[in-house]
Amino acid sequence: MMYHLMALTGAVLLDRFLGDPHSKAHPVVVMGTLISFLEKKLNKGTFLKARGGVLLFIVCLCTLGVISAAVVVAYSIHPVVGVLTETVLIWLAIGQRSLEKAAENIAKPLREGDTNEARRQTAMIVSRDTETMQEKDMVRSAVESVGENTSDGVTAPLFYALIGGAPLAYLYRVINTCDAMVGYKTSKYLHFGWAAARADDLANIVPARLTALLMVISAGAGKPLSTFESMKGTMRDAKLHDSPNSGYGEAAMAYILGVTLGGETRYHGKMVSRPHFGRGTKELAPDRILEAVHIMKKTVAVFILFCWLIGGVVYALA
Repeated sequence: MMYHLMALTGAVLLDRFLGDPHSKAHPVVVMGTLISFLEKKLNKGTFLKARGGVLLFIVCLCTLGVISAAVVVAYSIHPVVGVLTETVLIWLAIGQRSLEKAAENIAKPLREGDTNEARRQTAMIVSRDTETMQEKDMVRSAVESVGENTSDGVTAPLFYALIGGAPLAYLYRVINTCDAMVGYKTSKYLHFGWAAARADDLANIVPARLTALLMVISAGAGKPLSTFESMKGTMRDAKLHDSPNSGYGEAAMAYILGVTLGGETRYHGKMVSRPHFGRGTKELAPDRILEAVHIMKKTVAVFILFCWLIGGVVYALA
C-alpha cells in the first residue's frame, strides 16, 4: 500500500503541473476507441443486455490485463521503476487539471460577456442542450459538472489506486468510460448500456459518498455547525437524484457555495425537471464556477491526506 500511496501522490502532482496530455496513445483514448468499435459490432439484434455485458467484460479484461502486465514487469525490474510506472499510469487515469481548465473556459467568456463562446465551452462538458442557455444555466451546468466529476474523474480512481494500484484504478476508469459512452437511457442504449451503467453505479457507491464528505469537511474546516448542516442537507438531497451516486457531489457543492442547483434542464430537445440541490439564494454568477474549482482542489488535497492516514493505520497494524 505504501507504494500505491507514493504513486497516487506523485500522479496528482504530475497532473497539477503537467495536466492531462492529449494523444491518440492516451490510455483513455484507446479505451474509448475499443468501446466504440465493440459497440458498433455488438449493439444490434436481440439480447442487447447480454451483448452490452460482453462489451464491458472484454474491455475490462483487456485493460486489466495490459495494465497489470506493465506493473508486474516494472516491479520485477526494481520497486522504484514500479512506483514510477504506476505514478505515470495513475496520472493518465485522473483529470483534475483538465476539469479545472474546462470549468475556467466557461467562466472566462461569461465574465467577458461572450455568451456564445461560453455556450460552446459548456457543450464540451455536458450532454444537455446549450443553444438557448442563459448565464445562470451555464454557471449551474459548470458547477454541477465540477461537483460530480470531482469524484468520477479524480478521487474515485485515486480511491481504487490506494486499494489496488494502477490496475484497479484503470478497472474503475474503464467502467466509468463505458458508462459515459453507452450508459444512457436512450432508445439506442437503454438495454445495451445496462451492464455498464449498473457496474458504474456499484463502483461509485463508496467514492461518491466519501468525496462528498471530504468536500464538506474541507470547505467547512473550523465550522462544525455549518459542516454538520451541509452534510445533513447533502445526504438528504443526494437521494433525490436519478443516479444513486451523482447527486452527492452536486448537493455538497450546492450547500458549500450557498446556491441552489438542479431544476429545469433541456436534454435532446426535451425539458426535464431535475430535483433541486441546496437551499441557497446566492446568485449563479461566473465567480461560483471559480469557487467550485477551488473547492475541488481543496477536496483532492484532503483526499490525499486521508489516503496517507489510512495507509499509516494499515502499516502500523501490519
